[in-house]
Amino acid sequence: MAISDNEIGQILSLTGRGKVPLTGGPAGSLKSPLSETMSFDCAVSANVIATGVMELTSIYLIQGQIVSSINYVSGSTAESGGSHLWFALYDDGRGSATANQLALLSQTTDQTGAAAFAANTNLGLALNSPVVATYTGIYYVAIMCVGTTPTLAGVTRTSTASIQIAGAGTGAVFGGTAGSSLTTTAPNPSGAVTGSVRTNYAYVS
Repeated sequence: MAISDNEIGQILSLTGRGKVPLTGGPAGSLKSPLSETMSFDCAVSANVIATGVMELTSIYLIQGQIVSSINYVSGSTAESGGSHLWFALYDDGRGSATANQLALLSQTTDQTGAAAFAANTNLGLALNSPVVATYTGIYYVAIMCVGTTPTLAGVTRTSTASIQIAGAGTGAVFGGTAGSSLTTTAPNPSGAVTGSVRTNYAYVS
């Protein structure tokens, strides 16, 4: 049975979620997030990401939730000289026929502006196709930028330790990278995921 909007609101109020900047998202998405990769209070690092490489961060979704947009928050460095920028949502590997890789669920439209992601800004992009979570558990949000990449709010961990959750699929790291020389399209499947010490702050709505 799908979780209702009222039940989502109760969960958010009980867990203290929702303490996020809610401006700058796509039309109609300025509301409490369905889920965050971490509490915004913990996003104390300015993570540097590599050009043309997909950055993945784990996020927990409840079966039946509908994800229509992904939001990231930049640090003091803006994107510049960019030619491609998109966000994407992946499963934990259970939907991929390729071992140890993640299945693409949806991505946003490629942003081709040279400065699509300003500094110290929340950027929300709508998924090309909304996604209904088919299971309760770990999913992955992804960001990819070609150019001088923006710094991202998040956490830099001391190790790439895996998430220890019973029933998780093949993707079980807090954060990771995949692909190289990517441009307009999120790969499906993801390509081999390499664990990263970076965990980027993002939320879905």
